[in-house]
Order: sequence, then structure tokens, then C-alpha cells
Amino acid sequence: MLMLMNRVISPQSKQYQLDKSGTYAYVLGLCLLCWVAGYVLSIGFPVVAGVGDAPLWTAACRLFSDRTATYLTGLFIMTVGALLLYQASYSLPLIRERTLLPLLLYMLLLSTSIHFFPLDATAIGSLFLITAVYVLFTSYRNENSMKKAYTAALLLGMGSLFWAHLLWFFPLFWLGMHLFRALNGRTFSASLLGLATVYWIVLGWCVWQNDYSALVHPVSALADMHFVSLRLEKTGWAEWAAFACGVCLTATAALNILTRSNEESLRTRHFFFFLLYFLLFAAALLFLYDRRTAEVLHIACVPVSILISHFLTAKRSRVRFAVFHFTVVLFVTLLFFQLWKFL
Repeated sequence: MLMLMNRVISPQSKQYQLDKSGTYAYVLGLCLLCWVAGYVLSIGFPVVAGVGDAPLWTAACRLFSDRTATYLTGLFIMTVGALLLYQASYSLPLIRERTLLPLLLYMLLLSTSIHFFPLDATAIGSLFLITAVYVLFTSYRNENSMKKAYTAALLLGMGSLFWAHLLWFFPLFWLGMHLFRALNGRTFSASLLGLATVYWIVLGWCVWQNDYSALVHPVSALADMHFVSLRLEKTGWAEWAAFACGVCLTATAALNILTRSNEESLRTRHFFFFLLYFLLFAAALLFLYDRRTAEVLHIACVPVSILISHFLTAKRSRVRFAVFHFTVVLFVTLLFFQLWKFL
């Protein structure tokens, strides 16, 4: 068996393998360095709820009065999200080989943006979203998956208590259920029941407290639309460069899936098409909510991490090997250019 593996995996292929302990160590080390730099400069601290933020998140912000505890909490939540993403990509499977790249890329994307330090409502909402996506994927071709439809909707509903715009992802999940041949009257009703369960409990709390802001907020947040205005004075060149690099990598990964999808199983193709629809939904939200750009980009890191990981591992080559390491260095360098103005 070992001899067969040695024949299949050439020495050149091994040379450009990204899954090495050294790669893990230096990428995670750079991510930690970014967090330490943010901590030293107190980027994003104190955590203050903005106008129009969810009441639950506004209440949670009062708990984060200590800088060290806040940064450790943010780092912990990011790590949990990365582990959930890795578990989903490995166990389904979304990528042909066992790799930590989805985890590494997710942590890299979040660690190299000053807008994600140290903690925001989207960070908590993303945990519910990633788990809901995993539950949705496990319902593939199961028309009797009412329990999973209910659970996924319940998770999305709970996440919307921190970031109301997660409610926009219900149509995406129904589209995914249709794509996975799991959508019917019973599963659709189960998903509505999952959402209703969350907000029925919220209604009870509002009646008890005689304060209905928790019910009014999601409606007002979703209705508060401001179309995107791409003005350079709002965003520095380093942020634009990082955004452009991420867009180029994601577009390349998406094009690779669309042109070479016949190399994957039907199930895997459906999963990747769902992730592409996910990106389209995120792009629509970017256009509709100019004031929520950073939050939407935070959520978009979920499909982007998996898509780029698939592209980098689908074929081992010198070019893809170089692209990965160049991207890591570029993102970290651009972050420190942005941090320079805080010195």
C-alpha cells in the first residue's frame, strides 16, 4: 500500500504540498501576531454597540469591559468557528483530501481585517450560521429530514438575535434544500416552525418585560437599506488591496468549480453550487446594506474559505503553492499597513 502511494504521489507533488506542520505553524503564528498587534493598539476596543444593533448584542457589549477578556473571547469565538468549518469540510466531505486549509484561511481572513477586532455581533452569528449550513448539508437527498430542517432554522433564528440580517439567509437555505432534493411541504413547514419557535420565546420575553424592542428590531434592521457607494475616501488603499485580492482568489476558485465540476461527485457539486449561491446572497447584501459592509464580509468568509481551499488542494502545483504563501504574506502585510496609522 505504501509503495502504491509513493507511485501515485510524485516527489514533485509532495514538494508543493500545503498540508505540512510547518505551514500550519507559521500561518497560525502570523494570525496570533495579528491579534497581539490589535491587542497592543486596542483596535476595536471598547466594544460598543452601534445604532441599529440587536438588543441582545447591545446587552452583551456591557459585559466586555476588560480588554484582555474581550480579545480572548474574540479569539476563542474565531477559533471555534474555524474548527466548525473544518469539521464540516472534512466530514461531508467538501474537499477531496483531509486538510486544515479551510481552518487556516478562515482564521487568516478574520485575523487580517481591523474591522473584525476583537469581537462583533457577526462573529457570534457566524457560529450559528456555520452549524446551520452543516446541518443542511447532512440532509442531502433526505425528504424526511424535518428534524434537520427545524434544527437549521432554529440555529438561524437564534443567530438572528445577535445579527438580524441572518434572516435573509432563510431563502438561501430553502434554495439549498431544493438543490439537495430535501425540500417538500413538511421540511418547509419544519423550517418555519424552527424560526417561529425562536421568536415565540422572544415574544414571551417581551410580554414579560413589557418591552417589544427585540421584536421590532429585526424588522427595522432589515428595512434599513442603504445602497453601496464605493468611495475611496471611505476606505484606505490597503483595505481595497486586500478586498481585491480576496475577490480575485474567490473568482478564480468559483471559475475552477464551474469549469471542472464534472471531476467531482454529484453530491459534492451540489454542495459547491450552494456555496456559490451563498456568495451571491452575500454580494446582494453588500449592495443593499452599505453600513453593514464589514459584517457581510465577515459572513462571506465562510464560503470563501472553503472555495479557495478546494482550489488550492484540487491540484498540487508550483503556482498554487506560491499563490497560497503570497496571499498569507500579502494579507498580513496589508494589515500592518493599516495598523501603522494607529501608532
